[in-house]
Amino acid sequence: MHAGGWLAASQTVGSFVAELGKTGRRYWATGTAAPCLGVFRPVSIDTPRDVGAPTGTPDDSLWWRFEAVHRALLAANPERLSEYLSARDRIQAVVLESGEAAAWQSADAWLADWHQRVTVPAANDTRPRWLRRYWQKRSEQASRGSRLPWRPA
Repeated sequence: MHAGGWLAASQTVGSFVAELGKTGRRYWATGTAAPCLGVFRPVSIDTPRDVGAPTGTPDDSLWWRFEAVHRALLAANPERLSEYLSARDRIQAVVLESGEAAAWQSADAWLADWHQRVTVPAANDTRPRWLRRYWQKRSEQASRGSRLPWRPA
């Protein structure tokens, strides 16, 4: 991370953590392309969650709902990013202490709130021009329905 935003040459499909202890096992996943910004949610093979099936075009899947927030945060100023990270840390604490259903409800509500809050007009984007173009191309590829958001259609 640097003062003007985050640089990313590639993305992931999510991160997974297994908590193995004497009192039991718990599993956590982000389901997002930027686990450094995402919230780890409880997952279980006993309680499958429908998070959608993301395609190359923005849709209602968890991956794309978070991706909109992720891309807006790439252009956010340091104060906005700090505000986001503080809020993310607070919701992560809530999720870790909640039951599975409540954790998902809390995380989904938090994501919907941030989805509404972080629409950043291009004029406020202070990243270097080459970096703005990189992400603009990724968005254009997605709007054309590229099979994968980071590869040409």
